[in-house]
Amino acid sequence: MIVSKTFLRAIDYKHEISRHIRACWLFNEAGAHDISGFGNDGTLVNKTFLPQISFPTKFGSAMYFDSAAAYIDFGEQSKGQLDFPTQSFSVLIWFRAFDNGNVQRLISKNYGGAGVEWWAISLDEGATTLVFDVDDGVTKSSVSVTTPDFTNLTWYQVVAVRDTAADLLRLYGNGLLLASASDGSGDIGNTYQVKIGQLGSFGDQYYLGYVDHCIIFECALTPDDVMQFYVDPFFFLLKPRTYITYSPPAAAPGLSIPIAMHHYKMMEAS
Repeated sequence: MIVSKTFLRAIDYKHEISRHIRACWLFNEAGAHDISGFGNDGTLVNKTFLPQISFPTKFGSAMYFDSAAAYIDFGEQSKGQLDFPTQSFSVLIWFRAFDNGNVQRLISKNYGGAGVEWWAISLDEGATTLVFDVDDGVTKSSVSVTTPDFTNLTWYQVVAVRDTAADLLRLYGNGLLLASASDGSGDIGNTYQVKIGQLGSFGDQYYLGYVDHCIIFECALTPDDVMQFYVDPFFFLLKPRTYITYSPPAAAPGLSIPIAMHHYKMMEAS
């Protein structure tokens, strides 16, 4: 018997930027599997997965959030892989949002309440502003943009960057720098969950729209990095490979197949 199988994509670490990836969710399966190797898989809560044939995904498959208590919980980050107390970090997310009249949290590491450390990318109430916040529990620093309209049923790539070396926050949209602002916050380290779609501990405000993929980096992406991820979103991945598996033939009546022949042989298709 011959079976052809295409393996899922994996990160190509020959690219320098790939070595800074701490989580990468492509949402190409009915779950939130992290292909970075750091094991930051998510749990879907009241969520709908859209397979490749569904409309209107951006790349392959996507996740749909209906704002009715739907979100993805990536768990408490006690391992510290998604906790960046004083380090630079960047978050890339592709989304297609609707206006549901509430503050909508695209992605955050936050519990909510005063005096806590957190970060978040959000659409504010009325969805007129896209904002990236970092908060050390005393000082909140923010960078925001009001154009374009991020709820006009268009897919956008947004990248939020905290550059601690330059004390700056930056927001990029579709490869271009939209805004920057001073970062006066200090240590934002915490063990709260990373979530997509839910506003911290406020259980009545959820995201309405689609998310296609999301990547978190332990570095400040440069303008060239951001543009490359926009024009060639999957350059950092190994190309899918198709393998052909051969199994041994069935034994003739009265004979048996030697045990050594029961091991499958796998060859890469040309």
